[in-house]
Amino acid sequence: MIIDRIRDTNRLILWFIIMLAGLMPITYIGWLVHYHFLNDLGLPHLMSWAIPYWIAEMLAVAFYGVTSAAGYWLLADETKRARITMFLLGLTVFWQWGCGTFDWLWFILHKLKGFPFPALDQIWWWNPYYWFLGINWTTLHHIIYTIILEAVLLAIWIIWYVHVHSSHEEATSTV
Repeated sequence: MIIDRIRDTNRLILWFIIMLAGLMPITYIGWLVHYHFLNDLGLPHLMSWAIPYWIAEMLAVAFYGVTSAAGYWLLADETKRARITMFLLGLTVFWQWGCGTFDWLWFILHKLKGFPFPALDQIWWWNPYYWFLGINWTTLHHIIYTIILEAVLLAIWIIWYVHVHSSHEEATSTV
């Protein structure tokens, strides 16, 4: 019972590390385009290249999320618990990309090279809230957005973890 918990937890931790390692190249390319090429090297922003780039990036992340979740499912038991966990794993991949967690990773690495963080009032023009909805989306908005979405994702995983282990303990205590 305890060994099963440890094995499940270790499997999810290993999956999360692999997911981070797999998403880093995709998000690094995004960071290069959105921050380094545009801000540091003066690449002009044109929707004619940006929209196809964003679609390709989103498809790459979605494909990675589906394949990583399917990989977990293929290695796991064929149970409802494994299918829900698979769904949450795929959601986590897409969520990490969608809520901008990797933006902060690359900004921290950029800072280590001596470059400044974006100012709190800097507009993130590449964010869909800016170019699609017309909201002046700033660094401060993105910090709050990322924290809230990461807290929601963490809550989802905690609820799922508690539910799985409480139902597992009930099932083993009645045997």
